[in-house]
Amino acid sequence: MSTPIVPSGNSLNVLMIGLGKLGLPLCRRIAAAGHRVDIFSTRGIDRASKSCADIGLGSTPVPSIRSWLEANRSVSSLYMVTCVPTSNEVSQLADTIVNDAAMLEAPKEGPNRPKLHWIDCTSGYPPLTKAIAEKLSVASSKDAAARRETVFTDCAVSGGPHGARAGVLTSMVGSQDPSLIDDQESGVRRLIDCWSGAPGGHVFGLGPVGSGHAVKSVNNALLAANLLMGSEAMVTLAKAGVDVEAALNAIDTSSGRTFVLQGRFPKNILTRKFDYGFNMAGLQKDVANALRLMEGEGIYNPMSELAMKLVNDALGTLGPEADHTEIVKVVEDKSEASGCVKARKQD
Repeated sequence: MSTPIVPSGNSLNVLMIGLGKLGLPLCRRIAAAGHRVDIFSTRGIDRASKSCADIGLGSTPVPSIRSWLEANRSVSSLYMVTCVPTSNEVSQLADTIVNDAAMLEAPKEGPNRPKLHWIDCTSGYPPLTKAIAEKLSVASSKDAAARRETVFTDCAVSGGPHGARAGVLTSMVGSQDPSLIDDQESGVRRLIDCWSGAPGGHVFGLGPVGSGHAVKSVNNALLAANLLMGSEAMVTLAKAGVDVEAALNAIDTSSGRTFVLQGRFPKNILTRKFDYGFNMAGLQKDVANALRLMEGEGIYNPMSELAMKLVNDALGTLGPEADHTEIVKVVEDKSEASGCVKARKQD
């Protein structure tokens, strides 16, 4: 069980939940920055212990969120970072607090209530994110004088596992307290800077809670559309006898250039490595979130609907764990041109 140690100096007490391809490097960045990191796994204490061994740097497994909160009851500001598959898992975690709000009990010292800052790095569904934040606020407001205030921040990230390892992710952030994002000294901003604060990383405060997840879902819908159109374009040029590398160089200085053509194609597709680290299941989820958001807002969205259909088709062909850059294979195969989009020389 976590012991009630108040961090020394400027270090923060952090509970990390979700140590997949993205969550693991996020956690390592937090621990490497000198913060006290405890780890909870919904799959049990043995899984949490294994994750601690993978991370090192003094991380500690805990059996439950309740045990962590109780062990750190005297700490005025606590931080919880989640990076789980969907907003449904985030909602289930929130329910463990909502259904047992007494676990938020903490002594109030001075004029300010102690706080639990929850930073959710899941690629979530914005309306559900807002609902999660609201139900946590309601739970913490009951007998407010004796309980922690919950402050929910949705921090969607872009840049993949390699970006997380290097600390150069783009963080798209919404919060119940947006001022925390602009304040370079706030605990929330300092944690976000663990994975976005290195040169080349970016932090964008986008407004109220749910804003970060909204921008991330739309961003990845654009990613899917660009990847699909780019695949069609490059397969066309390859079959027409055009050098694809030369074509990309020309387009990259012209009006048709996109981030996908400048990055994914030369690094992950032309090499035939398909190793970006973001799978088809994740892409499908994010495009679906964007489509649901558009439909909820009454948006005319035929392009997004078509992208959703094509992503679903590709998911069925490639499987959920295939890298999203493998979409080009579907276009190649259906065009009777398997393997045509490649560099002049393969390693």
